[in-house]
Amino acid sequence: MKELKQAFTISLPICFGYVFLGIAFALLMSQEGFPAWASIFSSLFVYAGSMQFAIVSFMSAGMSFWMIALMTLFINARMLFYGVSFIEEFKKLGWKAFYLIFALSDETFSLLVGMKQTKTEGNENVMVYVGLLNHFYWILGTVIGVVIGEFLPFSTKGIDFSMTALFVVILVNQLKKADRYFPFIIGGVSAIFWLIFVGKQYFLVCALATTMIGLIAIFEREKLKMSSTYIFLALVTSGIVTFAIRLFPFLVLRNETNLSNRMQFISAVLPQAIITILVVYCLKDISFVKAPFGIPEIIAVAIVVLLQWWKENTLLSIFVPTVIYMVLLQVM
Repeated sequence: MKELKQAFTISLPICFGYVFLGIAFALLMSQEGFPAWASIFSSLFVYAGSMQFAIVSFMSAGMSFWMIALMTLFINARMLFYGVSFIEEFKKLGWKAFYLIFALSDETFSLLVGMKQTKTEGNENVMVYVGLLNHFYWILGTVIGVVIGEFLPFSTKGIDFSMTALFVVILVNQLKKADRYFPFIIGGVSAIFWLIFVGKQYFLVCALATTMIGLIAIFEREKLKMSSTYIFLALVTSGIVTFAIRLFPFLVLRNETNLSNRMQFISAVLPQAIITILVVYCLKDISFVKAPFGIPEIIAVAIVVLLQWWKENTLLSIFVPTVIYMVLLQVM
């Protein structure tokens, strides 16, 4: 019980942000016409924050399973390097290590790094509780969002901007910490280039392939019927790939103490390029030739950037611009 209380204190700063994002995710799923069970199952099985928001648009577009697997690999590639920091701790946890590996989200990773640096008492078990509590916060937010979406009818038009805000927040955070800017430039330029020349239907894959160098491929999106089976298998595909990414370092690199320079370089720059591409992806539907001419999106994104750069508060930077964006859509 002492370790659980300690974990609750450590994880409390994450609680409110996760609950809000969970609510926003469930409302986005509801707005796109997905059943309530899909939102809850996604938070239980996929549990990958930005990937969960991204897969909503992937499933809405009827993306094939192998493409969902590839996109999950690209978006969550940074997680390949998370487990390396905790291999010794994982060894001490036995079977519980597999749950902690599954629950190793960005925020949980950050908290665990802090615990490791301060050498928290009862470190390994507290780590598990921190992972469990953060997972619970996300599921709780999702359930609340499902209830709101199902039983409290109101216009959720514009709630999808919360996904854009989330990616912009991550981008701003990475920009502030970056010691090099070429990954952002490469990701942004390639995304805009392919968006102009191949259109919003195919540009994401082309941009990611260009950024990765050597992975250029031509895809023709497979149209799939939006059935419960498809939704279930799409979420399972994303969840399995996400868990495999988090598990890989523990299984393959547990006897390694140092990563190669190339691996360290890729782990540092790839997430920066990908998050820039994802921001462009979120804004791909803006039209500058018909009302409201992209004005709500420009205003809302600008507010996200300013708030996050100034306050560095994820909840504030997502909630306020999303509400403003929803209001602007109603009045413009």
